[in-house]
Amino acid sequence: MNAHRYLAALLALTLLPTLAVADMAVGDKPTLKFKAFGTKDEIDLANYKGKIVVIDFWATWCGPCMGEAGHMVSVNEKYAGKGFQFIGISLDEDAGSLKNVIAEKKFTWPQNFEGQGWKGATPQAWGINSIPQTFIIGPDGTVLWRGHPAEIDQPLADAFKNHPPVLVDPKVLDQAKTALDQIESNIGDNQSAKAVKLLASVPDAAKVDPDITARLTAATTRLTEFGKTELASVDPMIAAQQYAQAIHKLRELSVAFRGLPVAKEAQTKLSKLSADPKVKKEMAREDNEKAAEDALASATQLKADKKDDQAYQSFKGIVQAYPGTPAATEAVAIVKTYEADSTFMANFTNKVSKKQAESMLAMADNYRAAGSNEKAKLKYQAVIDQFPNTPWAQTARKAIAAIAASAAAAASN
Repeated sequence: MNAHRYLAALLALTLLPTLAVADMAVGDKPTLKFKAFGTKDEIDLANYKGKIVVIDFWATWCGPCMGEAGHMVSVNEKYAGKGFQFIGISLDEDAGSLKNVIAEKKFTWPQNFEGQGWKGATPQAWGINSIPQTFIIGPDGTVLWRGHPAEIDQPLADAFKNHPPVLVDPKVLDQAKTALDQIESNIGDNQSAKAVKLLASVPDAAKVDPDITARLTAATTRLTEFGKTELASVDPMIAAQQYAQAIHKLRELSVAFRGLPVAKEAQTKLSKLSADPKVKKEMAREDNEKAAEDALASATQLKADKKDDQAYQSFKGIVQAYPGTPAATEAVAIVKTYEADSTFMANFTNKVSKKQAESMLAMADNYRAAGSNEKAKLKYQAVIDQFPNTPWAQTARKAIAAIAASAAAAASN
């Protein structure tokens, strides 16, 4: 301890209250609840279980306390974010002075202010017989050390070494480890898309754990490096005017590395390509071929399911909708195979004819029921012309004859 802090510690012994009270000793498990000065925050020591807590009893009128102000700020900054919490207990009676000093010294931690000096409930309960006086509370809520803040550095370092904070709930930690195990396995198997997708399953609460952070950083770095290598492979494709392959690769990277910078770079490159008329044409061709492939897959499934009538019509539709595509070429061959089967074609034609003829007859009947006899006769005649020598043509002739007979009867009357 340097001379300045030694003198400060001696001077502190003169700042004694008039009453002696029971001391809070090492090994005790104290309680502490209060509303933080200047805020509405409810502070409860029990809520900091798992962390190392420093509780500092002080006052603005205490010279040695003010002498340690900068030291306390540096302690807080050193351990902030490492499972540490600093709490101040002010023995001030003047709230204004306290507010000014907190702002001036940049005390960012919660402060307890009771306004009763030594007679405050908290200093009485903790047995405070001089200030400044500081306590280190372990992760399990036990007092590990009590002393002058000038001497806190080594005990606090020992506390972190011998009683390390529990930064993450064990269940959350296990969840993060399981996710990282799978991420690392996927990276090893070159399944980068699966690995990137799993990154989001690592809980944010677990990222304060140094080991989790290190593993997550390593995994992200490996994925980013792999992604950049894949992204670089697109440039030769573009140079060779292999736009379809380049576009396909960039789309894959945009999806596979979503959430990482690689995905953004891939999307930027894809947008730039999309502005080129030649590339637009190529993208349209690729999209057309993809749609044709999807249609071919559906038609093939219908064929596999023995739904040949629907399959035949689907294959013919592909030939008409996607001419010049590989899918259309394959569909042409299948259509020829169907049409070479005379039995199938006869049955198919009958089914199609039946459906069309019955639809036309139904429309003609609707015209007739609505009193539009001329429209009805035209539609019936169309059935006769398209399906001669069939039962449907015979039905149409009878309907036309009935319309004529009804018209003649009406005229005679």
